[in-house]
Amino acid sequence: MRIKLMALVAAVSFTLPVGAQTADPVPPAPVTEKKVCRRLDQTGSILGSRPTCHTKSEWAKIDAANGRKTDQALENSRRVGNGGNAGQF
Repeated sequence: MRIKLMALVAAVSFTLPVGAQTADPVPPAPVTEKKVCRRLDQTGSILGSRPTCHTKSEWAKIDAANGRKTDQALENSRRVGNGGNAGQF
């Protein structure tokens, strides 16, 4: 009886580490993007420009938003310049 009990304890102790090895591995740390700095002019400032830093993906979003705003401003100026009657001459 003692031998069976010792064999059972040994068998269980050998199977426990195997279960621990199948646990999910720790995910690697996220890769952080390198910052890209640009010098932006300060409107109304006598000090000139200052550096502004963002990641490459953040700059892409900022540039896209600025492009949309530029397109909107041009479209609005065309409407106003035409007396508000866009498309009529």
